[in-house]
Amino acid sequence: LNTVAEQSLCYGPGLLEEQQADQPTRFRIQARNQLGENRKSGRDEWSVQVQRREVNADGKEVLREVPADLVDFDNGQYEVRYTAEVGEVNIKVQLIEDGHRRHIRGSPFRPTFISHGKNRANEYLGPLVNSWTVTTLRQLEDFYRATEAGQSTKLKEGDVKSLIKVMNHIKDMYSQEGDLLRKQDEVYEALSHIEREGVPVDKQLKVLRRVGSNLVQLKDECQKTEKSIEPLVKQESEIYKKKIAEFEQKLRAYQGGLKREAYYFYNSGVELAFKHLNDVTDTLNTRTSELEDLLHIARNFDYPDELSNSQKVVLQMREDVANARSLWDHEVQRIMLTERFLVLKWGDVQPSDMEDDIKAHFKKLKEFCKIDKKSDVYIGMNDIIKRWTVFCPLVADLRDPSMRPRHWSMLMGLCGKSVQVTDDILLRDMWNMELHKFPTEVEDIAEQAKQEAKMEATISKLSRIWSGVEFVFEPHKGTSVMLMSLKEEDIETLEENQVQVQNMFASRFLAAFEDEVIGWQKTLANIYETTTLLAEVQRTWDFLENL
Repeated sequence: LNTVAEQSLCYGPGLLEEQQADQPTRFRIQARNQLGENRKSGRDEWSVQVQRREVNADGKEVLREVPADLVDFDNGQYEVRYTAEVGEVNIKVQLIEDGHRRHIRGSPFRPTFISHGKNRANEYLGPLVNSWTVTTLRQLEDFYRATEAGQSTKLKEGDVKSLIKVMNHIKDMYSQEGDLLRKQDEVYEALSHIEREGVPVDKQLKVLRRVGSNLVQLKDECQKTEKSIEPLVKQESEIYKKKIAEFEQKLRAYQGGLKREAYYFYNSGVELAFKHLNDVTDTLNTRTSELEDLLHIARNFDYPDELSNSQKVVLQMREDVANARSLWDHEVQRIMLTERFLVLKWGDVQPSDMEDDIKAHFKKLKEFCKIDKKSDVYIGMNDIIKRWTVFCPLVADLRDPSMRPRHWSMLMGLCGKSVQVTDDILLRDMWNMELHKFPTEVEDIAEQAKQEAKMEATISKLSRIWSGVEFVFEPHKGTSVMLMSLKEEDIETLEENQVQVQNMFASRFLAAFEDEVIGWQKTLANIYETTTLLAEVQRTWDFLENL
């Protein structure tokens, strides 16, 4: 029978940890046939790849080839020899058949090398092989004792945890059977090699035979136990299917009630909202723990998909709570931002900067795409920030220097509040006037102040101009008779000022300066009539003088 990779094995110091670096080491390949018998001849085609793990200049882990020699003893055994530096080595041993590569049992191997290894660490008769043999036999014995005790546990009806432990011990026996046999074979071949070197190993071989016999008996016992617990497994499986269905119903009922939680209502406030968020999170942690317990049971009864809906519900609830918490965190930031504004003195307020910050905050609120925009909490937060987006431009209008006490009085009357406006009042006083409720009216008052300021400036300009205007006197045709008139530029100014006064009459904000505007209308008209009449009289006199 030909060599079979799934039956063949490796052993020796070259496969172990903490070998001496920079010194030759080796290990054997023992070829076996389909029946698990050692082959007696060689000439098999093997691929042996020895690579050292290194970190390159970019910080990435790479594998560097390590030279290795393969010696065929032509008796079914092969020896691999190589020398490695300090670090971890990766060894792949594959049998090549008809161009196909198949890993030998245990491959790939990961031996390690240190700078100060034990004396003779890289030899078959050295301390590493001896320690590995003792450790492996102990591991086999420990597995036997733990599994034998576990699978023979006396079970009580309803004790599903103990039942699952028994089931898992049985599964371990089946799932690890191949590794258990491989370890026994590796120890046996290593001990046989040591014995051929002239070292007695009768005691170790006796332990190995006992362990092997115990494991064979253990498998038989596991098969019997598995059959005996079948009715109990079926019974508990059906019970927990019902419990899983009930758990899902309970989760969905709880999920439905979360929409009535305080954190979905804006008037709850930050403190109560976070308290309920924390309470719900604690409850979800408890439900998650229950879910994990049920999932552990479901996996062992081979129906983990029965809990897929419950997992989705818990995940959705956690996501909803996380989104709500983020929304309230955003509200905390909004409160901190607006409180910082509200404590500013009226004379220190920078409306444009304040408006930019509010708009940025509003933009972030709109980005909460996973929150129901129709929920009370979102509507509440949206409304309050909208008030600020209205309030900020109104503040800019009211900060205009054109505002006079009469305008503030109009504003107080509009809002039904009484505030003595000075540069030292706080912005909070303005916020408390609830200007956002009357944006159009407030804008009208501010616009009136600006327009009246323009009128006031025009009237002041008129007073300044005409207080300095004087008639000029020029001699008439070289005589001592003096003619009186206005300068040409003063006449142009007069015409321009009359147009300005007439325009003020067209303004809907005339009332505050009506008497003054009428007075200037009359004054300018009188000046115009006087200068016109004077000019006419002087022209007539000039004409009559020639007669």
